[in-house]
Amino acid sequence: MKIRRTLVALTAATSLAVAGAPAASAATYPEPLNQVMDEMVKYGGPQAPNLLLIPAALSSLGILNSLLVMATASSRA
Repeated sequence: MKIRRTLVALTAATSLAVAGAPAASAATYPEPLNQVMDEMVKYGGPQAPNLLLIPAALSSLGILNSLLVMATASSRA
């Protein structure tokens, strides 16, 4: 019975430590980016920094499209 309580206590402590760690370091950006992120959150709300992901996603789609075009062109030759 003591072992079970000890394991439950260790699991709870580990869960709290892991869950608390990202929250403490979530807003650590280099200083110029930190200012930009603060302004984005101020004007657009907490989800506004996700807009920075759009150019990366479009770039990835462009790369995939060019690979598909090259693969299609080489299979026809």
